[in-house]
Amino acid sequence: MTIADKMNDYQILKKRQPLSIEQKDDFYSVYYGYSGEQSFAELLPAVSIVRDLHVRSISKGLAQFDIIVVHDQTVTHYDIKNYKGQFTVQNHGLTNQYGKYFKNPDDQLDRAHYILEEYVRRFNPHYQVESYVVFINEGFHFSGDNRNPKWLFRSMLSSHLQQYADERFMAFENAALCHYLQGVASPPLNINPIQRSPFNMNMKGLRCNCGTYISEQLYGKKKTYCPVCEQLYTTRKVVFNNSLELYIKRYCIFD
Repeated sequence: MTIADKMNDYQILKKRQPLSIEQKDDFYSVYYGYSGEQSFAELLPAVSIVRDLHVRSISKGLAQFDIIVVHDQTVTHYDIKNYKGQFTVQNHGLTNQYGKYFKNPDDQLDRAHYILEEYVRRFNPHYQVESYVVFINEGFHFSGDNRNPKWLFRSMLSSHLQQYADERFMAFENAALCHYLQGVASPPLNINPIQRSPFNMNMKGLRCNCGTYISEQLYGKKKTYCPVCEQLYTTRKVVFNNSLELYIKRYCIFD
């Protein structure tokens, strides 16, 4: 199971029945990480990218890569942090206003950088490798020396991403490098499945094909309209797709 699979399972349950306290804690933990990556990916122009890779080195162990961008002769790894709140440096790590401690992201970034550099050089030694920690959340506030060249804050992304405005050359080689990195990657980590819920025959909530829940006011006996994707479907088709989705997932998310 991947993180995207787990998020989809939660989206199937949400608004159809209440989540338990354990499910809510797990959902928001997964959601913040996944949505942070999504937010950053949406800011990127049309460039060669690879997402959610796990690459193993014999000498340096396993590293996870959120987003890798290959542009011109540079491979850039972005480690996305969707932290929110007031943060300071303490004991070689980060601490928020509630006293919660987070490991120094530079340590993880450096190890991942060396592993990525090892494989990129095997493919083509002329590529340069760069690595950054991206604090993607606009609600992240840092008190202290923010001149770390490896850190990118949300306010810095617009100017930083201008370098990807156009693919000047090497588009074919860059795509080939992305394919190579996907080929050397280890299988995705086995993400723990969600805690199962009791099945209820009276669960309400129709989901559009785009994933949006449709309010009862927008579906009728024959036609159903989704205000997000602006599509008009036959209600029979929407009900069938939802029933099929719940049937396929019955052993994954239900007791």
